[in-house]
Amino acid sequence: MAISMRQLAKIAGVSVATVSYALRDDPRISAATRQRIQSLARKHNCRVNVQARGFFEGRSFSIAVIVPDIRCGFYPPILQGIERVAADRGYTVCFANSYNDPQTEAKVIHTYMQHRIDGLIVAPISESADNSHFLELQREGVPIVVIDRRLDFVETDFVGCDDYAGAFAATEYLISMGHRYIAHITGSRDAWTTIRRKSGYSDALKRSGIELPEGYSVEVDYLTNALHGFSGAVSESVKALFQMEPRPTALFVSNDLLAIEAYGAIRRLGYRIPDDVSVVGFADLDISQYIDPPLTTVHQPAEKMGEVAANILIDKIEAKGSSDTEYRGCISKTLEVELKIRKSVARVSR
Repeated sequence: MAISMRQLAKIAGVSVATVSYALRDDPRISAATRQRIQSLARKHNCRVNVQARGFFEGRSFSIAVIVPDIRCGFYPPILQGIERVAADRGYTVCFANSYNDPQTEAKVIHTYMQHRIDGLIVAPISESADNSHFLELQREGVPIVVIDRRLDFVETDFVGCDDYAGAFAATEYLISMGHRYIAHITGSRDAWTTIRRKSGYSDALKRSGIELPEGYSVEVDYLTNALHGFSGAVSESVKALFQMEPRPTALFVSNDLLAIEAYGAIRRLGYRIPDDVSVVGFADLDISQYIDPPLTTVHQPAEKMGEVAANILIDKIEAKGSSDTEYRGCISKTLEVELKIRKSVARVSR
């Protein structure tokens, strides 16, 4: 028959708090004490009551995650990284989509507040959106870690990738392959990732002394097109670019989903990849290596991003109320990216 933590504490001759710490392997208890209590717990079939533990420690031991759209292949590996760390550290994970809608994002956060989450990891919609719901969450003392895109006017911990360096490397590679007319299809203009990738693209061109005609950079707005598919917007963008003189010989596309849509648009116009036009993406989604031809793209360590974000968040949760200065202030982590060269880029004569 199972016994309670209170009963186990009486058997072990320690406090209930010491039993709670020992059963979750908390280093605040000596290794010898942890081992003794865990051995007694196995012998007497004592399991942690999460609700009781949460009441005792003032926590729910749950963290929330919000992403714009799980259908985007970039987010599942991030969630895997978060879930792995959370499970190892004794937390459960709640997950929701914002569907690239500011009102949905705010509603989800208010729901999470009612369920007393301990912390939030979020890939926000856009820096230009109303961020008051994040400020409200912070006023409640709930730590927030933002991933991928930064938030304006809200100071939070941040984990992202080096978007500038990735875009610079992608553009520089196209230049090294002889391309001089390199167009850029971007995401939403206000997004942090769009701004950084466009800067990397532009600076790589400037470094090589390349000046492009007006209109070589076109935007596909995520907020407008995400729920209805990108095909029409990308097709119009590619068509407009290919009507320019001189016609682009290469496209640097700000993410793999848009690049895959660009593949279809290019073929519908009667052009071949990479014989007539080269394409480089950004993200390295799993599908990118299987399309024809396999897409050259910038690899983002998405799973690692989730792991780092989860560790930062849980460290902040567990440091609340302590005198440890290590966890005061905002932490910002930028992870390195890598260009994955496949078959979607051809060399052209200069």
